[in-house]
Amino acid sequence: MKIYTLMGLPEGDGSFPFALIVQLVDNTFILTGLAGGTSGKPTSDLLAVPKAEAKAYVDRLTASLRSVNGEIFHGLLIRAWGKNHPEGFEELKHLLPPARNLDLPEYDEPTAIQTKQLMNPESGAFFKLGESNYKQGIAAIYMAFRNPVETQQKIISAAIDVTADMALDDYKCQRWQLAMEVLSVVATSMGNAVVAMSALHNAVAFSKKLPGSKIPFVRDWVDQQLASAVAMARLVEKAKHINSESSEPR
Repeated sequence: MKIYTLMGLPEGDGSFPFALIVQLVDNTFILTGLAGGTSGKPTSDLLAVPKAEAKAYVDRLTASLRSVNGEIFHGLLIRAWGKNHPEGFEELKHLLPPARNLDLPEYDEPTAIQTKQLMNPESGAFFKLGESNYKQGIAAIYMAFRNPVETQQKIISAAIDVTADMALDDYKCQRWQLAMEVLSVVATSMGNAVVAMSALHNAVAFSKKLPGSKIPFVRDWVDQQLASAVAMARLVEKAKHINSESSEPR
């Protein structure tokens, strides 16, 4: 018997792809899906594949996901699902090693703020703002441009902080802590120590239920998502200024 425990980078809602592959003599059982996240119910599929067909499935999954420690894999899935294990997992979980949680370090902000690679789509994760939070953030950004130029940046920064704070509640902190732990484990498997450590310390920040503005991963993603709104607002204001000048009598 051979067992593969695989995970991938988190999605924008904090959910993460996984695969549990159990190869027996004649058949291979493959449980795949998304776990965790803030958007709704997780998804999963269980396949029983004959030995002759199993290699293609295994090769595809091992190419797209990363192999992670079986104990940690088990622990992360248990936390993601709680008591609502998907069909198939109950039958396969006894084949896994005992579940174990990651040991979280003391929070170190200088490590947590190293978010450049953490936000890279090839090595990190995306924190997607909810539609209402995004609209409120944009409204606040536009409001900034109704104020004197010398105060605009201060108002924009405050708007980003408020939007980041509003983007989190206790439940989302819990789910994103889990997503950051998954990212740390996957990054370790990829050999990316910078992302692994930054994700781990952002997980600690989520575990402390800090405001979104104090969690580098959240604050930086909110800043980036609202940056386009800032640029657009400036273009609109500039266009208004040009139009007003052109309409003045000469």
